[in-house]
Amino acid sequence: DHFVRDTFGKTLLKDIRYTDVKRFYCELLDEKGIKPITLDNINTLIHPALGMAVRDGVIRSNPSNGVMGEIKKSNLWDKDTGVRHALTIDQGKAFLRYVQRSETYNHWFPMFIVFFGTGMRVGEVCSLRWDDINFEKKEIYVNHTVVPLRKPEGYQLHISTPKTGKSKRMIPMMDEVYEALSEEYERQRMTGFSSYKLDGMTGFVFINRYGKIFQQGLINKAIFRITEEYNTQEILNAAKEKRRPLLIPHFSFYYILHTSCTRMCANATIIKAILDIMGH
Repeated sequence: DHFVRDTFGKTLLKDIRYTDVKRFYCELLDEKGIKPITLDNINTLIHPALGMAVRDGVIRSNPSNGVMGEIKKSNLWDKDTGVRHALTIDQGKAFLRYVQRSETYNHWFPMFIVFFGTGMRVGEVCSLRWDDINFEKKEIYVNHTVVPLRKPEGYQLHISTPKTGKSKRMIPMMDEVYEALSEEYERQRMTGFSSYKLDGMTGFVFINRYGKIFQQGLINKAIFRITEEYNTQEILNAAKEKRRPLLIPHFSFYYILHTSCTRMCANATIIKAILDIMGH
């Protein structure tokens, strides 16, 4: 809707050539200034749509074949843009420590511990239920996710199956994850569990102030605010203590997923086990 529908999307299928697709992609990068990772996402919509037109006999060949490969070899493509770097061990610890000690943000701590300690995707964490957690065996069962679906009245959240067949899995809880979830369970047992229901499911672990499950954008905004405030305070503290500040780069929950996987790979030798935990 934002990049394609009112521009390239109005072109008749029979009139689309390889050079038209390439010109459109180059304009997005050069004139619109979009990031390469966004162009990758756009291509994952356009390429299969044109492929379907080929299978339906509307056009003879897919004009988008090979376009992305050529663009990635050009000077327009920033090789480092879109690469998600893992947080360092010190940065991750500093972030979690700041959240845990903050009077403003400490309610986010259990969710971020689950993000860092399990490698679960954002939709899986947001839709996690108490019924999915086995405290006796210290296991989390991932069997669903939450996705935003576009409706005439706007985007609405719905429960869906996990991203892939491998995504339905059992994840062992590290001690930090177990302790954080146990404390959160006891807190909710005293204050009352959520009665919010979505597509027949209830008993969600993480609920926002409106009594509903979190949306992805809100989590990223919280990460941004936390990081900004931490860095500001850390710069002041470092100046007083005459040391170099330990700054945290701006990141999103995708970086946490990448960080979690990186930490697993650095501390385990059985790659198959890591793949199973990550749902790949």
